[in-house]
Amino acid sequence: MQWAVGKSQFEWLAQNKHRQSLFNSYMSSRRHGKPSWFDVYPVERLTNDAVDHQEAVFLVDVGGNQGHDLVKFQDKHAEVPGRLVLQDLPKVVSRCPGGRIEGMRYSFLDPQPIKGARAYYFRAIFHDWPDHICRKILVNTISAMDPEYSRIIISDFVLPDTNAPLLQSSLDIQMMSIGSGVERSERQWRELLDEAGLEITGIWNSNPGMESVIEAVPKRSQRCSSP
Repeated sequence: MQWAVGKSQFEWLAQNKHRQSLFNSYMSSRRHGKPSWFDVYPVERLTNDAVDHQEAVFLVDVGGNQGHDLVKFQDKHAEVPGRLVLQDLPKVVSRCPGGRIEGMRYSFLDPQPIKGARAYYFRAIFHDWPDHICRKILVNTISAMDPEYSRIIISDFVLPDTNAPLLQSSLDIQMMSIGSGVERSERQWRELLDEAGLEITGIWNSNPGMESVIEAVPKRSQRCSSP
């Protein structure tokens, strides 16, 4: 898309209000009737030992559009402690659902301003971008993490190395044509996160045709060397 219009898809959407509205509606509806990430991932891995303080941030939804995932999470897990923060570009996050969910203007290409959250959540973000941009996003996030407490949660397709299903294979080609993105295999995910300074602590999936949930933490060497 950069070659066609001279902008990334998100820069182009930001300048085309009607198209941005259509995209937001699609993002809100695309998972209706499908399991959410917290139906697949054992949320007690986050709630156990979470800081129970009103100022502590429990979950940051990075690039979370208008907060549809956070709304569903809040409805099912109203008991979780701390704050829920929705981050996206200004024209998108301006329609934050409100209530307990806090909207914050933020580009994940910049350093993450929220320090020490329990989890930083990325849904369908990394398949939009080539590896070098993904590494930048991850490094920006790692810089804000508490290495002994914080987690990165990624909801995205994890393809087999061979004989990938037709849908995911076609999406891989589509993402490549739009913005040099890619639907990654488990091997590619492990390589990408390792290069950024993360280690995968689990991958969960309830259906081979659906997105998986990846949990990652800073590498042990980084945790040991942190002050």
